[in-house]
Amino acid sequence: VGKHALTREPMVVITDKYSASASEVLLSALRENCRAVSVGQTTYGKGVIQGVFGLSDGSAVVLTVAKYLTPKGNEINGMGISPDIVMRQPGRLFDARLDSIDFEEVSGLLKACTPVR
Repeated sequence: VGKHALTREPMVVITDKYSASASEVLLSALRENCRAVSVGQTTYGKGVIQGVFGLSDGSAVVLTVAKYLTPKGNEINGMGISPDIVMRQPGRLFDARLDSIDFEEVSGLLKACTPVR
């Protein structure tokens, strides 16, 4: 794989309010590098890294040790990532219908995108 993309085809990432953490990091990297468009709902907004530190009495403390930022430096935590194309989904994520996505709109959004430098 190296430094070359596996595909140049337009990609769609479907998100909902349960999309969190690593999926938000991946989504932001794909979007801000003009590789994908997001469709669905705003993501959860879990953008921190927490460490669990054991104490001598057997208990532990959980501390936030870092936060995720998008490639453009935007915060994820507590805010989530708004979709490029909002799709109201009645129920769970797998209920989304691909035939309701306007792929001409997806293509237009990717063409108008300015990637991170």
